[in-house]
Amino acid sequence: MTEDGRPVVWLMIGVPYAGKSTYVASHPELSALPVLSFDDEIMHVTHGHYEKWAEAADRASEALAKRKARLIAARRSFVIDMTNLLAAEGRIPLLRELHAAGFSVKGIVLEPPSLDELVRRMKARPMKKVPPEAVAKMFARWEAEPPSEAEGFDELISIGSTALRV
Repeated sequence: MTEDGRPVVWLMIGVPYAGKSTYVASHPELSALPVLSFDDEIMHVTHGHYEKWAEAADRASEALAKRKARLIAARRSFVIDMTNLLAAEGRIPLLRELHAAGFSVKGIVLEPPSLDELVRRMKARPMKKVPPEAVAKMFARWEAEPPSEAEGFDELISIGSTALRV
């Protein structure tokens, strides 16, 4: 909760393999909250078979939307651990929805390391495979549209790529 009593949504922002989930897991104030994670939901829906993510994406998205609605209705603070790369298509409408519901929104931006490092991290995580060409495309999108406070964040925290070892 904020000082004025509003619940907080912590919005993790970064390309795949930037360290969003690692950051949440290593910060008790975040990991103690409900965490909406597309990757975790895919693993749940596919019973541990992440390679089937394409066929499970819609079901995972629907399940996350329902969980988000329940958390908003209950006025509970929570974490959204997804890439959240696109401002106009994703972040801005989400910020408006959360603010309208009376939430404070704090963004945590994980600055990406080099593309080579992202690919190295991908290879180190055999359970989660995002195609390298998709990672490269998201990396390019990231550089074209970085998050900014002008989108409506109550706070935007940037974590440099060298600050987090994954």
